[in-house]
Amino acid sequence: MQRLLALVVILCGANPFAFGGYSYSFEFDQANYNMEQGGGPISIQLLLREETNDGSTPRLATGGENGFFQMGLNVNYATFTGGQSTFSSFTPALGISEEGNPAVLSLVNNVQIQYFSADATNGLEVGAFGPNTTAIAVLGTFTFTNPNVIGVTTLTLSDRDPAIAFIDNIFTDGTGIDFSDAANNLFVSYGSSTITITAVPEPTSLGIAGIAFGAFAIRRWKQKRKVAAEV
Repeated sequence: MQRLLALVVILCGANPFAFGGYSYSFEFDQANYNMEQGGGPISIQLLLREETNDGSTPRLATGGENGFFQMGLNVNYATFTGGQSTFSSFTPALGISEEGNPAVLSLVNNVQIQYFSADATNGLEVGAFGPNTTAIAVLGTFTFTNPNVIGVTTLTLSDRDPAIAFIDNIFTDGTGIDFSDAANNLFVSYGSSTITITAVPEPTSLGIAGIAFGAFAIRRWKQKRKVAAEV
């Protein structure tokens, strides 16, 4: 009930078009994850990037009352070639860890998440940032499987449900960053990434590489001895 009341208060004061010099993006911590086939699970951090350029201080800066309040995102992984990496779990960051409904919903080739900040007054804040700076908040960690098959899987972020975009991703000051204007321009961008599963090197290849490295090391050692002898 307290969570619902907090959300109602925020939405009543929302002004999604008041952006000024702010820009936002949901993204993964890497553009590509290279893994050998059949290894352990693949951990992928979910980030919120906030940039300011008009003298404003990021809302994610500590000490204010404008932190990130609620996230609702979808990750699609239906595009793949060869072996497909599939969703296993999502672990939210401590500052954005109160479950929504549903907290995690795994569908066919995509997963939806919804979480709230544990602090309904200040929201998620992540550090000391001055004006015209970039603030990055870790929102949680996805885990994907590592198939025993070579392949590439593309992960694409988007709004959890565009039909209710206004209440999916908001700050405690009422700013809804996934709201679009009359020209359908979003105030937030959504990133993508790829998981590339490569073949495990064959023992013969490893042996050849080891011999080559050993020969290189011996050559370098001999060169150093020759130089030392000439001094």
